[in-house]
Amino acid sequence: MDEKEVKVNGARIVYFQGGSGDPLILLPSAGGRGKEYKDLFPFLTPDFTVYTLDYPGFGKSDEIKEIDGIEKLSAFVFSWLKALHIQRFYLAGFSMGGAIALQMALDDSDPIEKLCVIATAAGKINEIPIISPVGLNMKEILTFFYHRQEVKDRIQNEKLTPEEKREIHRSSQTFARMVKSSKVFTHILPQLSSIRRPTLVIGAEKDLVVPIPYQKAIFDLIPEARWKAYPDTGHFIIVERPEALGPDLIRFFKQDQA
Repeated sequence: MDEKEVKVNGARIVYFQGGSGDPLILLPSAGGRGKEYKDLFPFLTPDFTVYTLDYPGFGKSDEIKEIDGIEKLSAFVFSWLKALHIQRFYLAGFSMGGAIALQMALDDSDPIEKLCVIATAAGKINEIPIISPVGLNMKEILTFFYHRQEVKDRIQNEKLTPEEKREIHRSSQTFARMVKSSKVFTHILPQLSSIRRPTLVIGAEKDLVVPIPYQKAIFDLIPEARWKAYPDTGHFIIVERPEALGPDLIRFFKQDQA
């Protein structure tokens, strides 16, 4: 994945691009950094030109102070795509990125060919908590966000550069500010029946962060939705199951186009 930058609404935005073919947009989680897709990229780039980004205020991208939640991030992503001259695209979002993708489909579905949302929510469900990463230490992150032990061990043994540590810290601060605004995972469930795009809804059976009933609720409401659940997998599907997720995305986005 090649690192690039572009000016969007006066801000310097870092994004990542690779591959060739039709545009596929990957929206990051609350971590807000495009690099979280580094394991998935190689499985997708033979079939698509893949794009992802650091949201404003996350990673290396400039802050845009008025962006405080999902609705404004949706509008911003459309502006970013316009700056890249991308008119039609496939769209996939993970966790908070899935919520942004749903909001984009509600705001303007015309440019979206197909939609995939991964381990996400469209509003709170009573008595089923969503776990926020805000304030969690590394041990707690590994406990709640991952299931497969070999993945936990690999992440625990990773040596981060000082720059990567700064990016992660900056991203955490930006997300914490968004949480205070109460505009993350806003309640859009009643609106989902208006989404008229083929949609793949993906959950993980061992997800403790955004448990699978949240994805089931989305699947039940979108008319053209399809369902996929990964067994023995925690919240971070894009890291725990890239070798399965990549081919599943390719089949979904490419089917009926022969």
